[in-house]
Amino acid sequence: MEYLSMLLRFCVFGGLLPYLLGGFITKRVEETQSFPMNRVLNGYIVMWAVVQLVAVPMVYMKRSFGEMYAVCGVIFALIVIGQLVSEGKTFLPEWRGYTHRFKERGFWYGVLILFMILQAIYVGISYQVNDDDAFYVASAQTTLDTNTLFMIDPYTGDPFSSFPARYVLSPFPLFMALLSRLVGVKATVMAHTLLPMVLILLVYAVYTLWAKELFGENYKAQTIFMFFVMVVLAFSDFSTHARGMMMFPRIWQGKAVLATILLPLVLLLGMRMIHRQLKGTEWFYMVVVMLACCQVSSMGIILAAIELGICGLLAATHQKNIRLLLYTIICCIPNLIYAGIYVMIR
Repeated sequence: MEYLSMLLRFCVFGGLLPYLLGGFITKRVEETQSFPMNRVLNGYIVMWAVVQLVAVPMVYMKRSFGEMYAVCGVIFALIVIGQLVSEGKTFLPEWRGYTHRFKERGFWYGVLILFMILQAIYVGISYQVNDDDAFYVASAQTTLDTNTLFMIDPYTGDPFSSFPARYVLSPFPLFMALLSRLVGVKATVMAHTLLPMVLILLVYAVYTLWAKELFGENYKAQTIFMFFVMVVLAFSDFSTHARGMMMFPRIWQGKAVLATILLPLVLLLGMRMIHRQLKGTEWFYMVVVMLACCQVSSMGIILAAIELGICGLLAATHQKNIRLLLYTIICCIPNLIYAGIYVMIR
């Protein structure tokens, strides 16, 4: 019963909550109805962006984790209430639409979904560990145990001898601590058992967006593409830096989330920017994604800005519209601010 209760709480706070939060973005960005995992993907992006905006100032002000948890909880609650009010009557028709779209894609798409779920379950029950967990997962658990924000060294249990500048601007352990508090489990359980299962599915959610972008409404081509992606990722144990190695053995780490979920998504947004005019809501979505990149890893502060900047330059050249480059720079302002802060505190 204890395990069942834990899984139920995670389904609520790790599945339903992101699904509702994701409607705030998905309804305003996607031109056609998406699948549930696309909404969950956008929900996690919203959560990462909110934690980034709330946690970083609180770390500098030396506030408690409880205060950060309360502020983030209020923001999440307000977004969810807004979504329930705005789309409460459309939930049932939308889920009927999901069923119809699954049937459109045929038997092999169902097999594909089954393989994705089996991979997610395998990663969740195999309990993989990594040397970096000694800091990142331990930081999340230290945050829960001490009610502090990056004030206690997880290696020693003593206060930090110097300000941990490398980590505070990308406080992914604080997100993990927040989700652990919501679900009511230890950070180690969240990192090694629960969170990896949903993050694996988010990786494939990004590639389903790529499949749609590349092949339009050709469902057979989309399915073949996704099978190809699955095989490549599953058999990429040839290098510690391969995408599949970042995905399966260490998906719960911020740098792996950046490499397998957010950077491919940034590239997809950049590709859309090159080939067509974006709506105002899509530019806003791009800012939220860039904030999420900053949250999960310090590498995301620079790499995401470089990737989007190159796409912006190509879009401005291709469409002969210099304003696209200006809009891209505006989207990268969060990255530029955090990069500037990092230079100053180092």
